[in-house]
Amino acid sequence: MSWNKPGFGSRSNINSRRNYDPESGGLLQQHRNDALDSEIEGLRGKIKMLKKVSGDIGEEVNIRGRLIDDMEGSMTLAQAALKKSLRTINKLYKEGSANHMIVLVLFVFIVFVVVYFFMKANRVVSMVTGT
Repeated sequence: MSWNKPGFGSRSNINSRRNYDPESGGLLQQHRNDALDSEIEGLRGKIKMLKKVSGDIGEEVNIRGRLIDDMEGSMTLAQAALKKSLRTINKLYKEGSANHMIVLVLFVFIVFVVVYFFMKANRVVSMVTGT
């Protein structure tokens, strides 16, 4: 469909049809103005709503930013406490591990000595009983 052909909705035909009202005079223009005014008021309401929403979004962003900053501070404190605990555990492990190893070696030695004496005693009993 071509918009440039006469009678097919060119801009000049549309405007001439809209403005042509021989009986009402300025009534049609007044009706258009009222319609535009109501649309303008509707747009003003939407603008006010958008301003309120954008303000609420800004406030929410500020609140979330403060929460994130507080969480970051808490995480830093927790990380420092964890590092301190790990250092203490490592220190205790290094200091106490030498004593534990000595006790473990002595225990194993005593167990071997006891097992050795039981085996010797078993041989002596076997020789005495003759079995």
